[in-house]
Amino acid sequence: MYKKILEILLEKNDYVSGEELGKLLNISRSAVWKNINKLRENGYEIDSVTKKGYKILNNNDILNEAEIKSAIKNKSFIKKIYYYDQVDSTNNELKHILSENTEEGIIVVSDIQTSGRGRLGRTWVSPKQTGIYISLSLTPNIMPFECSSLTLVAALAVSNALKNVCNVPASIKWPNDILINNKKVCGILTEMSAEIDKLNYIIIGTGINVSTEFFDEELNKTATSIFLETNKKFERKKIISEFLFEFEKYYNKFCEENGFSEILEEYKQNCITLNKKVKVLCKESFLGTAVGVTEKGELIVKLMDGEERVVSSGEVSIR
Repeated sequence: MYKKILEILLEKNDYVSGEELGKLLNISRSAVWKNINKLRENGYEIDSVTKKGYKILNNNDILNEAEIKSAIKNKSFIKKIYYYDQVDSTNNELKHILSENTEEGIIVVSDIQTSGRGRLGRTWVSPKQTGIYISLSLTPNIMPFECSSLTLVAALAVSNALKNVCNVPASIKWPNDILINNKKVCGILTEMSAEIDKLNYIIIGTGINVSTEFFDEELNKTATSIFLETNKKFERKKIISEFLFEFEKYYNKFCEENGFSEILEEYKQNCITLNKKVKVLCKESFLGTAVGVTEKGELIVKLMDGEERVVSSGEVSIR
């Protein structure tokens, strides 16, 4: 019942009397008071004023289904929200959900991941109440080989969301790492289920370091958080909302005929890998200059002898 009271208070965003809450939920005022206290026990600061009622003053950056639902602007795009205090990984949990019902617009959000994953089999550290760990399901009418381009769409959406909400200089390192001052603040892992000529679904998994105050010695050299860059705490639900809003905007363009061309140009403007000397680690390591990105999202690297190579996977470091 306290979850329903929470939804009402978030929707009203003002004082709601105990009498009104009781009528809406068909419970006594005493039951309303008990559930208000339960919300307080869960970390909510709730003001209580005689003849005015109850109002949430501060949610202390608590994440739950009601908070996320209240923040999302593009509600028609997000069909279902699943929130968990803890999962092994949000991508894994969404795969389980999609095995029973393949549907676009499902999101899985968790406060903690015990086995968060990044690209190339890396671990993504996912501590409690400090980051955003979210996975989104998509079912576009495209061929499986076209899916890699959606990674670039997601990177552009995250970059814009962090600029808009947190006012940070978020840039993209090909293909989908988000950097602030040359340190990684976000990673994106795209996975799909497909047959040779048929796509079943795509999952876009995103991890953002929001309120992390410190990293271990090894990660401290390469990782950062919004808090470390701004010395400010931002509500994670606002960043989630902006990311989903930006993603839908670009995704709609992507699904149009030749729609990725316009997105690609904007991606290039935000990609700090381009026009830089890079080292590519794949089956065969080589040095060169990143000179472009193809329509499939591949990186074009020009070698010293003028030969151009197209990189579709592997690790690329900026020299």
